[in-house]
Amino acid sequence: MSMDLQNQNKNQKIYSLKLIFLEKKILELNLKLPTVKTTAKLLDKLTKHYLEDNIMERPTFIIDHPEVMSPLAKDHRSKPGMTERFELFICGKELCNAYTELKDPELQRERFENQALDKSKGSLIESLRVSIVRH
Repeated sequence: MSMDLQNQNKNQKIYSLKLIFLEKKILELNLKLPTVKTTAKLLDKLTKHYLEDNIMERPTFIIDHPEVMSPLAKDHRSKPGMTERFELFICGKELCNAYTELKDPELQRERFENQALDKSKGSLIESLRVSIVRH
């Protein structure tokens, strides 16, 4: 087996374990799983539960979103893996969702391709989860 194929298999297994961890956490909280189980959708579900649903007393900004959740936002200037994006919540309602726009078409294409790949992998997670749980 070539090194590239070994690395690809290792990365796939790590990706699958991350999704399983997020899915397990959502189920532990008795929340409904999203239809498509991607990293972004699972993180969004947990964000809603832990943050958005608990913002009631005063206006609150959620800032610096993960890159996987914000494909059109520019990379954060000082926080790798994060983007320049914020959301404003008041009384549990999202009133504003804004970001610094990514203007690099090649990077946009790469992020959209990664998002599509994530979606296709998410549809396979159930079979991978069963395989990993059995071992």
